[in-house]
Amino acid sequence: MEGFEMKKVVLTLVMVFLFVPLLTLAFEEASSSGKGTSAVPQEQEKEKEEKKPTLRYSEKLVVTAYRLPAEEVELSRVPAPVTVLTAEDIARAKVVSLQELFQECPGVVIFDDVGNGIESTVEWRGFNEGTATTVLVDGVRINEPDDNRVDLEMLPIFSIERVEVFRGSSSTIYGGGAMAGSVNVVTKRGNTRPYTSVELNGGNYSRYGFSASSGGSWGKLNYFIGGARNHASGFRHNGYFGITNLFTKVGYDFSPSSALSFMHSYSRGEFGNPGALMEAEMMANRHQSPFNFVDNNAKRSQLFSLHWDHRPTEELSLRVNLFRRKNRVDTLTTGRMAALFGGFQTLSDIYTRGLTLQIGWDGWWGSRRHSLSGGVELSKNRFGAQGFSTDSAGSNPFLLSRNLTDHQIEGYFLQESLDLSPAVTLTAGARLDRVSFNYQDRLLPSNDNAKRFHKASLRLGVNYRLLPQANIYGSYSQAFLAPTVTDLFAYPGFGSNPDLNPTLADDWEVGLRAGVRDSLAFQLSYYRIEVRDEIVYVFDYFWGGRNENLGRSRREGMELSVQGRFTPHWKGFIHYTLTQATCSSGANEGKLIPMVPKNRLNAGISADLKGKWWLSLNALLAGEQFLFGDEANVQPPLDSYLLLDGRVSYSTGPWEAFLMMRNLLNREFNIRGIFIGGRSFFTPAPGLTFYMGLRFFI
Repeated sequence: MEGFEMKKVVLTLVMVFLFVPLLTLAFEEASSSGKGTSAVPQEQEKEKEEKKPTLRYSEKLVVTAYRLPAEEVELSRVPAPVTVLTAEDIARAKVVSLQELFQECPGVVIFDDVGNGIESTVEWRGFNEGTATTVLVDGVRINEPDDNRVDLEMLPIFSIERVEVFRGSSSTIYGGGAMAGSVNVVTKRGNTRPYTSVELNGGNYSRYGFSASSGGSWGKLNYFIGGARNHASGFRHNGYFGITNLFTKVGYDFSPSSALSFMHSYSRGEFGNPGALMEAEMMANRHQSPFNFVDNNAKRSQLFSLHWDHRPTEELSLRVNLFRRKNRVDTLTTGRMAALFGGFQTLSDIYTRGLTLQIGWDGWWGSRRHSLSGGVELSKNRFGAQGFSTDSAGSNPFLLSRNLTDHQIEGYFLQESLDLSPAVTLTAGARLDRVSFNYQDRLLPSNDNAKRFHKASLRLGVNYRLLPQANIYGSYSQAFLAPTVTDLFAYPGFGSNPDLNPTLADDWEVGLRAGVRDSLAFQLSYYRIEVRDEIVYVFDYFWGGRNENLGRSRREGMELSVQGRFTPHWKGFIHYTLTQATCSSGANEGKLIPMVPKNRLNAGISADLKGKWWLSLNALLAGEQFLFGDEANVQPPLDSYLLLDGRVSYSTGPWEAFLMMRNLLNREFNIRGIFIGGRSFFTPAPGLTFYMGLRFFI
């Protein structure tokens, strides 16, 4: 099997370095008839001289095309749909977490798993477990190695310069886990002009927040530091959250072609988990938490990162990233059966260190522009977990399990983007990943086990620029997700399955991007993702279940995005997502995958009046969704819901006052549902929520 995977890697590299140049020569020969013999036309020389070409509304720059943040690339050269959210977008949104920011993005799947309104699960392209998207912060993968999830709510929102959401399978760049897509977070750095920002806010449900940040530079040294604290009691009993963030980033520019930066991020969070309610319980009191009133989740995370960026020549680049992460999670779960069986507490410590090295060559291959990047990604993870039984109040813990896992990832990647003509860009890439687990059960050594997986992932895409403001693209890419230690070993007899196989995916996609000067941007994409051996937790009727390779499933859909500027002061957007996520084999063949709405529509309008007032009104309409545990689609689905949000702010000098309102219509609806034990349970969404604040910026 390994030999077969290696053959595919070699075949792709041959395609990149032999087949592509032959096609290039053919294009050049066809286009050179009757023309001069200059190897590089004058318009290309002009392009080389321009460090940052002037781009129109539809030609945003992205850095998602590389494993480590690198030179910006025109969107028309990327064969995939990308959503770019800037620091200005984040500031306008007045959000506390990335989950809130992603609510308005096309292709998103989002719901509240635990009921506190902040620890929401975010996924894309019809996936629903929160494990199919790779998230990176300044090039550092922050997916947890024990289950591949990401605690997005722990990221300091004030530190983010931009977010790029790359929808579609992308394992050739980011390795295992990037089945639905990837999220690339770029943090702020100090500017030449020093600046300081301070914000205070508060609202209903005992919500309050404070943040302060400052950035600037001294000669060749630049810095950005900040801190924040956000808290709310929540609209449900035991639905509180409290998050503290500290962030530091310091950089030093040795020369225009060489820079070093250090980043440290610390986060601490406390979360109540009010759980789900039956319909009769919600009718009596949607705010109650009668069976999960002591359940909670405490998290601490630290990230240290050192990044070196060096350009020995104008066309060559070398980037090195070293990082270390340390996380601790303490979770207590009781629930409806606690009176009979007590509760369960888990304590996990995760230590991760790694290295990513990337070499790039951005220049000209003959007379054609090209971008070649390759490198290696290495990480070592060690995580220990302890499980305790408790009484019904979560007290008197008794040790049940203790395990330690060593987890290693090796990834070798290569990608080339080449202009076959001034209008056509071909992208091809390959990556080989090796993933290993060494699991040790400290109480029952007979459960010790080891697993190794390896997978090659390929990618081929093409962009065709019909006009300066319009381009189409098509792509094929592969992705995989190795089973995690939680899937394989961590809970023997309670869901884990050591015989699991990696989940594999094939993604086909076509799309169109177009714009009209600075007034209109249009994106339309169609995709089909065929998934094999997808790992899901399959419930049985009597409160149990087990991780299984479900067989085959399909995600098929269309994403439409239109953004327009009606006048110099008014603009709006419409995002529509059609998703058909179905099981394609077994007893539930043709059935819809739970908690994925078939239709999702976002629309909004905003106004910037006289440079002082800023107003916006956004609407979200999410369609029906079948409940978790109802893979047969026989239970009544979760009802569709309409959500209206409004924002208003007033700025004068260095001051800004703002008001944010969610669920303006004060509608009662449910954000998640699960069918288990013959009954349906729901997570109610909050009614009208508002908070207001004051920001000082100089």
